[in-house]
This record gives sequence, C-alpha cells and structure tokens, in this order.
Amino acid sequence: MDSAPNASAERSSLDVIQAQVALIGRDPVITTLMSAASGLLIVVNENREVVAVNDTFLRSLGVDGAEGVLGLRPGEALRCVHPPEAAGGCGTTAACATCGAAIAMAATLETGKVVDRKCFMTIHGPEGTTDWCLRVRSSLLQSHGYRFVLLLLQDITAAQRWEEIERVFFHDVSNLLMALAARVELLANADASTVLEGTGKFRQLVERLSREVEIQKLLAREGSGTVTIRPERLKLSSVMRDLEMAVASHPAARGRVVTIAPPATDSTFATDSSLSLRILSNMVVNALEASEPGDEIRVWTDQSSESIGIHVWNRQVIPAPVAARIFERHFSTKGESGRGLGTYAMKLFGEKVLGGRVSFTTSAPGGTVFSLSLPT
Repeated sequence: MDSAPNASAERSSLDVIQAQVALIGRDPVITTLMSAASGLLIVVNENREVVAVNDTFLRSLGVDGAEGVLGLRPGEALRCVHPPEAAGGCGTTAACATCGAAIAMAATLETGKVVDRKCFMTIHGPEGTTDWCLRVRSSLLQSHGYRFVLLLLQDITAAQRWEEIERVFFHDVSNLLMALAARVELLANADASTVLEGTGKFRQLVERLSREVEIQKLLAREGSGTVTIRPERLKLSSVMRDLEMAVASHPAARGRVVTIAPPATDSTFATDSSLSLRILSNMVVNALEASEPGDEIRVWTDQSSESIGIHVWNRQVIPAPVAARIFERHFSTKGESGRGLGTYAMKLFGEKVLGGRVSFTTSAPGGTVFSLSLPT
C-alpha cells in the first residue's frame, strides 16, 4: 500500500499566500483551466496551501467566494475529519500517510510527474459525516520562481460504492445460490425423513439469502436504510459454536489455528443471530488474513450485568496510519481493488443496527483485538 512521507507542518506567511494568489489570478493558462475544468480544481503551493480554486469546487462546499478556503490545505478546505487530530493540520496526521491526495501531491513535487490516485475521505457535512471517494490527478506548475501543484478532483463516490457492493454482493449471493442448488439436489432424491430434516436447512439458506439482500440495500444507501431485526434469546455457547463452524472451512483458516475459549458462564442475551454471526465471522476472517501461516487466532468472551463482550485477537499490529482510518467506508489495506467494506460494515451493523459497540486495540506487545459488545 502506498504511503505519503511525513509532510511538513510549515505554513506560509499571509503576505506570501496573498502574493501567490495574485500571481495565479493573473496567469491566463491557469485561469482558463479553472473555468474549463468539469471537476473540482485546486492549485496549492509547496506547503500544500490553497492559492486558487474553481467555481465547481466552491459550489461543492456551498460557499460563495474563495476567501474562506484560500490558505487552507485541501483536507481542511474539504472539511476532512482528520486535520484537527494534529497541530500541523492536513497532511501531518497519522491518517494522512494513507491519503491518496497527500500521496499524489508528494509524488508530483518529488518527481515533477503527473500522478493519479484514489482518495478516500470522511468529511463533516450538514447532517453529520459523509464518506467520499475522489479520483485525484496532480501535476506540477511553475510560475515566477514558485512551484505549484494543480489538483483535479473528480467525485467517483457512487461508482466506487457500486463497485464495492457488486464485488461483495455477487460473491456472497453466488455462494448461497450454490448451497441452495446443492440442497435442492439432495431433497430431490431423499426419503421422507431426510426431506423433513433438509427442509429446515433449506429454509435457513433462503433466510440468509433474503438477509443478504437487505444488508446490501443498507450499504447501497450509505447506511441510511434499514435492516429488519429478528432478535431472539441466544446462549453464548451456541453463538460460539456457530462461529467456530462458520470459520472452520474458510480458505484463510488454512495453516492457522483458531482457538475459541468456552464462555465462563453460559448466559443468554437477545440479538439478531444472522447479523451478529456476520460481524463476528468478519472479525475472525480479518484476523486470519492479517496473520502468518502457523499463527493462532484467539476468541474469548466476557460479560457484565449489562453486556456481552466477544473478542478476537491476533498477534499482528495495525500500523498507525491504517488504524486511524480502519472504520472508514472506502478505505482498504488491500489496494484499490480491495473489498473495503469489512470493518465499515462491522461498525455499521454492530452499532447502528444492533445497538452494541465495535472497537479495537492494537499495540506492539499486545497484538490486535477487535471486540463486539452487545447489550443483554
């Protein structure tokens, strides 16, 4: 995965920024580009400060004039959630090391070449945070002894969202349809007692298929839709057995050991079994994929009078730049064609849908632990 070098926190003086803004404003080539470009266009100086923007950029922010964004860095102008995390602002936080725009700007300033990247960004909007995916193209401009970077940003959020959903949805649905087809074949040649038993399995597969459609609808609506909850009282030991069966045959489990500790107390709690199992399975599979052959994955539980906690551990440590963005919708450690929905979906379903809490810790001595806490 690409990463940006540590960017300087240095800021230009107001006099320098005003001089550069005036210089760019008098450049006929740049002003023509500003008026002709169909996407969001920004010009930044070597300190990554905005010295020019086009009208499309201003309209996307809902502002009337450029005065409010000149001198800011791109993430600050776009209201990215991460700049306040460090005194140096945009480009200096842990999350910025994996930002496509930061990587593109650094590469262009270093090589002088045109660079294309995807930038996944969570921004503050009028109704809370929103996840954006931008196609970024950066190119070098030189004028009157200054070096500038021209950034063309195209909003590809909708296309990226459908690409992710299509990749995950068709994979999961294809697996369910194959299982249904195999079950139908068995039922067609079974005796009466086997048919009765097989009908229950068939019903479970149909319910899982129906639930998968609901889940993908929720993801398609950026988490603003609804999923029908089917709560039931479950034994914690039963949930752990289902989890063990769900991950035992997964390809990522080959050559690795999954140790699931039995609950100290076999309490019952109310939850949607399908959704909770999906979240927990995702946690274990992510841990398996992050591990090396021969590694052990540990799963254990704890409980209080108010909640049940289920924890998944692996020995690997999540790098700080990745940890800072782990629950963002489009962000993935698997490259631009990665799945990109796993941890986002865990957070969405575990908290917004099930009313629990999804969290993680990571450290060099302790490894990484993902946790799902559900109310009793």
